[in-house]
Amino acid sequence: MTVGESLLDLAIQAGVLAFACAWAFMLPVFALQAIFPQHRATLERVLQTFGRDVFKLSAIALLLGALREWPYDYYTLLRFVVCGVAARDAYFAYQSAETASTPELQVRQQRRAWGFGLMAALFNPFIPVHLDRDTWVVLDVGAAVAICADAVNEFRSETEPGPTVSDQPLKRKETQTG
Repeated sequence: MTVGESLLDLAIQAGVLAFACAWAFMLPVFALQAIFPQHRATLERVLQTFGRDVFKLSAIALLLGALREWPYDYYTLLRFVVCGVAARDAYFAYQSAETASTPELQVRQQRRAWGFGLMAALFNPFIPVHLDRDTWVVLDVGAAVAICADAVNEFRSETEPGPTVSDQPLKRKETQTG
C-alpha cells in the first residue's frame, strides 16, 4: 500500500466517522427539540450549523474516497450521504431564490437549486443510476468540488459582513473615459 492510498483510506475513515458522529450528536438534539419546545429555535440553529458542515465534509471525503475500488456497501452509503446533502442544499437554494433581492440573484439561486437537485437525483440510493466506473469518477470529483465550493461560500457568508459571491448581482465592468 502506497502513502497516497494510506492517506486516502484515512480520509475515508474520517468521513465515515464524522458521519456517524453527526448522527450520534443530532439524534439527541432532535429528542431535546421534542422535550423542550421553547428552545426549538436555538436547537435548530445548532443543528443547521453543525449538521450542515459535518455532513458536507463527510460527503466530500466519501466522494474523494470513491476514487478507489470499494465493496458495493460503500457506494450505497455514499449515495445516501451525497443525496441528503444535495437535497438539503437544493431546498435551501430554492428558498433563497424565492426571497432573492434582485432578479440576477434569483436566477443564480435557481440554477444552484437545479444543480443540487440534479446531484440528488443522480446519487439517489433508492433508484440507483448505473454508469461505468470512469464516468462515476468524473461525477464524484465534480460533486465533491461543487459541495466544497458551496461550503466555502456558506462559510464566507457567515463570517464576512456584506453580500457573498452568490449574493452579489452579476455586474459588467464599465469603462471610464476621460
